[in-house]
Amino acid sequence: LVKFHPDYKEYLVSLYIKNKKYKAALKALDELDKDYGVSERRDFMRNQIYNATGGDKERIENLEERVASNPNNEALYLRLIYRYSELGDKKKAFDTAKELLSKKPNSHTVHLALYKFYLDDNNPREAINSMKIVLTSAKIKPDAKTKVFNDFVAFVKENPQYENDLLEATTIISGDNTGKSNVELAQYYLQQGNKELALKHYEMALSKDSENFEVVKNVILLYIDSKQYQKVVELATKVLDVFPSQPII
Repeated sequence: LVKFHPDYKEYLVSLYIKNKKYKAALKALDELDKDYGVSERRDFMRNQIYNATGGDKERIENLEERVASNPNNEALYLRLIYRYSELGDKKKAFDTAKELLSKKPNSHTVHLALYKFYLDDNNPREAINSMKIVLTSAKIKPDAKTKVFNDFVAFVKENPQYENDLLEATTIISGDNTGKSNVELAQYYLQQGNKELALKHYEMALSKDSENFEVVKNVILLYIDSKQYQKVVELATKVLDVFPSQPII
């Protein structure tokens, strides 16, 4: 059928995969990519084959060839960085990230990888700069920003001399609507023994997610600890219907 109707070729690839004829499938995928350009669907099938055969070397080689042919394609660079990292080749991953940055100095997404490489390379100043770029970017999803911020908090726990940078980052992520970043900060300040700032950030988290029991509990306990008994009564009364089975309320 493919000889008369090329549209059937992708279906033929899926049949090759089901029958474990991986070489034939890859050959057909290469021909399709050459004739029509790459597509997400065909890349998915290609990765199915690499996963089934343990073909990490072939996967990397395919991505390297694509990057060489499309040096301005940021997404290909990022996939190559991810694959190098997955295989534990941090040097190649780091070098690829730096190469992408040199070609696209205004890229934001590359800093999602760079900040970790800079930390591993004992270059905290560049790592913090990359973190700030991620946190201020409109192109990066909130979940990714939250993960970077959590890493930032963990880094400052080990390196308290960079706390001012953390405070600056706190201002940057104040638009986080989930409250996750505020919870991370509250926990950080609790460990530092600063209950006042911990309570402040727990209250901010509570204002964004009023049905998070752990946040509610910690706010109540900190109110008790700071002898703000009227606030304890008000908050406990307010959330009693939401958490009727929680004895602490």
